[in-house]
Amino acid sequence: MFEALKQPLEMMAGFEDLKKKIGSDGKAIEISGCLDSQKAHIAAGLAEGRPAALLIAENELKARALYEDFRLFNPDVMYFPRRDLIFYQADVSGNLLTKQRMQVIKALIEQKNVTVITSTGGCMDYLLPLDVLRKAAVTIRSDSEIDIQELSRRLAEMGESARRRRPGSSLSVEISLMSFR
Repeated sequence: MFEALKQPLEMMAGFEDLKKKIGSDGKAIEISGCLDSQKAHIAAGLAEGRPAALLIAENELKARALYEDFRLFNPDVMYFPRRDLIFYQADVSGNLLTKQRMQVIKALIEQKNVTVITSTGGCMDYLLPLDVLRKAAVTIRSDSEIDIQELSRRLAEMGESARRRRPGSSLSVEISLMSFR
């Protein structure tokens, strides 16, 4: 964050106390009473120096607006859209939502310093824990030699593991968490 933008935050009463409280007890905190124009500024100041931060807006429209505002203060912000439940099977919007979601998961797996902005709807989807995704990640490049039997075995194991973790889940849902480059 630019020094000129940080200075007003540091002069606010209670800002340093708030910054120390975040993450000290492992609980989320709620900040209310801010104008919409102040939210991204305050959140960027509080997220600075942290390996990852999650901001949750009340709906998709406000999450996208917060994302656009936040980019001014920190270019390492990512938007995690909610899954479009109505058209999920029809793939009407193409793969854009899946691509955006996968980019966030990839950044978190690679432990990049990132701030993730989503809506309450984006938090409603079941995702496997990051350590499970990290262990199951398969990278296939254009010049890779692929052992089809080994790949098939790993994909089957991932699907079976996902079904044990979440009764009733299907293999196709869990396999969609892979990213091909």
